[in-house]
Amino acid sequence: MPHAPDTNSRQLWLVPQAGSSSFGPVAEVAIAVRSFHLYSYTVPQPLAALVQPGTFLRVPYGRRARLVPGVCVAVAQREWKHTLQPVAEVIAAEALGETLVKLGLWISEYYACPPGLTLMSLAPAAARNPPLRRTFYLKASPTAAAAELTPRQRLVIEALGSAEHPRRAFLGKPGISASIVRKLIERGFIEQVEKREPRPIVDLAFSTTDEGALPASACPEDEYCLTPEQQAALDEISGSSGEPFRVFLLFGVPGSGKTEVYVRTIRRVIAAGRQAIFLVPEIALTTQLVERLARRFKRVAVLHSRLPERQRRSAYAAIRAGAVDVVIGTRSAVFAPCPRLGLIVVDEEQDSSFKSLSTPLLHARDVAIKRGQLEGVPVVLGSATPALETWHNAQTLPHYRLLRLPQRVGSATLPKVRVVQTAARELGQTTTLISPELLHLLSETLAAGDQALLL
Repeated sequence: MPHAPDTNSRQLWLVPQAGSSSFGPVAEVAIAVRSFHLYSYTVPQPLAALVQPGTFLRVPYGRRARLVPGVCVAVAQREWKHTLQPVAEVIAAEALGETLVKLGLWISEYYACPPGLTLMSLAPAAARNPPLRRTFYLKASPTAAAAELTPRQRLVIEALGSAEHPRRAFLGKPGISASIVRKLIERGFIEQVEKREPRPIVDLAFSTTDEGALPASACPEDEYCLTPEQQAALDEISGSSGEPFRVFLLFGVPGSGKTEVYVRTIRRVIAAGRQAIFLVPEIALTTQLVERLARRFKRVAVLHSRLPERQRRSAYAAIRAGAVDVVIGTRSAVFAPCPRLGLIVVDEEQDSSFKSLSTPLLHARDVAIKRGQLEGVPVVLGSATPALETWHNAQTLPHYRLLRLPQRVGSATLPKVRVVQTAARELGQTTTLISPELLHLLSETLAAGDQALLL
């Protein structure tokens, strides 16, 4: 959305009145360069309604005033006495929102990454810089009203009126002939204007017209009766709604039913009209989890780095519109633009895959906790082997709460584990890699026609 240069963007020290100043909207912009500074730019009147915290912009930068992308961090009416260049254009109408801007600035400070680069990474490329397409508009020329026209030509001019109409849509109207429109363009009675506009978002799986949350789908798994430990964890997490920010460490052995606790908690969040973010460490786990949760919820969106840009943009728009109840994904899903966020779940929180190896170098688990604090919503960390720092926090910090699931669901039992010393070779043994006891058990297993797995 470019605009004409503002004549007020002059060098104030060259005007005749010494010390004169200007007053108007000024935007603080984090530019996508390796700089930790925020830069001030005036907001031209045509862009005043579009520029807000989180808006993606292009602004002049450097001596040559080359246009670079950036994100508006704040905008306010104020006075300035030195030269400020104007914002050049708004790249995308969608903005990050104040909460995600605050989160991005925290990431920039905590992980020592330039704020512009950090904020640009919070949204997929297709959302912050949507692909453009050429669109032709038709409008009646002022000279058409007094021209001598045939009845059918007059009908076309009257149908246009004083407004602009997309050419394709206008030619599809009944009674409108493409040949007549072409002749009127040749005679100068219709003006054809070319514009470059973002491509429309193709709705792949969501209904962006829905308002609020939909009731969860009925599923046979809902008949499962929770164990006392699961029910206690569910009640405590759900009971934290409306209270000060809390982090829950759901510490459960494998097979103890942590995922069922997540699902029941998310159901309660959706019933209250809120949304939930479910983070998993691996894309493969995302696919498995989507298949499982698709039976339990009607509106589930997926966000991860391998998703095609078209699908990511569609999912991003649906989430922003509130047409998605549950967002499942890897690291990048922590930045999902949920307008009614009510819960964040981080499964297998100890997994190193939550650490980003590209700019910004962040840990998605810690970012999720910070976002939960900014949004005022509970964060659930699930693990059978919690990270050392998480365990320490759960033991010492007042806003952490440790919830235990010590038993496996049903009659399942944990396998027995024995540690066998293999350092010393025994008589006749040629290697210390496999102990005689393990070798004997493997031989028995193979003799019985069974299989064995060595890790």
